[in-house]
Amino acid sequence: MDKLREILLAEDVEAEAVQKMEEYAKIILETNKTMNLTRITEPAEMAHKHFLDSLAPARLGLLPERGAVLDVGSGAGFPGIPLAILRPELEWTLLDAQRKKVDFITMCVDRLGITNVRALQGRAEELSRTQDFHGKFDIVASRAVASLSVLLELCTGFCRLGGKFLAYKGAETQAETEEAKEAAKALGMRLLGIYDAAVAGQSHWIVAYEKIKEAPAKYPRAFAKIKAAPIGLRKK
Repeated sequence: MDKLREILLAEDVEAEAVQKMEEYAKIILETNKTMNLTRITEPAEMAHKHFLDSLAPARLGLLPERGAVLDVGSGAGFPGIPLAILRPELEWTLLDAQRKKVDFITMCVDRLGITNVRALQGRAEELSRTQDFHGKFDIVASRAVASLSVLLELCTGFCRLGGKFLAYKGAETQAETEEAKEAAKALGMRLLGIYDAAVAGQSHWIVAYEKIKEAPAKYPRAFAKIKAAPIGLRKK
């Protein structure tokens, strides 16, 4: 893990945070022998594609000084765990639909002594409708593999009015953002900007939206409908 530590320190990540991230990386590699968590296992590649990529919102100044943050589709804990390590003053909820992933996240935060994270199993389109979760978060982030139109419908119900949704996207960001214009409008979201989050030559972006009004009660729809007919991209 020397290379991972070297790269993170070179990017001005605090030494104490780097130590915990290094421990987290070791847990991932240990668990990856029996559970399929990631195909990225080389330390330098992990540093760039998992850790520095996850930390992009902090690097770009997109996180508040205080507040509650939700990571939707957290998987093995990215971006939530690295961000929670770096920003312990924020309250982090890491959501995933798979129990084994949630159990892994819980094990990680316990072993690392991270006290500002809770792991939660559930489906975004269902939880965002409930009283306990609707409109409760200052920031909602997702590094999940889905189109921006789909992610907006899945995630933005969690945002409070004035809160932000941050989507981690790749090479097709501009096209996806254009396609998602109708979805954003329908869901009460205003595009704030597309921020360059490139690391080591990789094309990565953070697409940031602000919630300016509540979406109609029919949203979010059941996942099968969201996936089959994203808002603005319905088949005619």
